[in-house]
Amino acid sequence: MRLERDGSVVAGDAFATFVDPGVALGAAVMRLTGIRDADLVGAPAPEVALARLDTFIGTLPVLGHNVAFDLAFLEQGGLAMRERLDTAELASI
Repeated sequence: MRLERDGSVVAGDAFATFVDPGVALGAAVMRLTGIRDADLVGAPAPEVALARLDTFIGTLPVLGHNVAFDLAFLEQGGLAMRERLDTAELASI
């Protein structure tokens, strides 16, 4: 679901992808996520995945719970800084 600037909600839009880190996954990552190296065959490189995510998000703010935590990793990887709406912050008001 996506929240538009006018407050309307658009259902059905979703972005999901595996990302090939370019190295074999460690045992801890495989235990934590259930993802295996075979799952990443043909997956895009991080730069390609970030470009696709950037296109998907467009100019809309990002909505999430403690969203700054997640976006910090993506921004460190090259995703442009963007407006964010944090549901953790909203819940505390």
